[in-house]
Amino acid sequence: MAVAGIGISDQIHRQKNLKEDLEQKFNALCEVKSVLDRILPNLDRLKFLEKLKTDPELCKNLTGSAVRLFGLRNELIPYIESDFVELVDSQLQPLYDIKLGTYTFRQEKIEQFVTLIQDLRKMVALNEKKLRHEYEKRLK
Repeated sequence: MAVAGIGISDQIHRQKNLKEDLEQKFNALCEVKSVLDRILPNLDRLKFLEKLKTDPELCKNLTGSAVRLFGLRNELIPYIESDFVELVDSQLQPLYDIKLGTYTFRQEKIEQFVTLIQDLRKMVALNEKKLRHEYEKRLK
């Protein structure tokens, strides 16, 4: 009888860990989403690009906000999806001149910045859908 109790205890512990892991993944995704929501979420690609090209102060503010994604990449690595890490490493990093903890946006990379932000938004939406499906599956 004690062996059965240990098995049930292990199963409960695993379920609790899976739930906590899923919650951490949702939290990580929310962090990324909150940064993206501050970067003109309601504009299509052309309007977004035009705003950045015609308003240098806005461009500076938005590209400065995107720097937070570097920190999230490192802080949330155990819980963030690998596609996010890949996008930051391969597409976001080349948009900035990085020296001793300072991130200076390369103005000639505005079009790549707009494309990256759109790609990140799509990735976040897909990952959110996937996490919701996983959550619903665990509730059954």
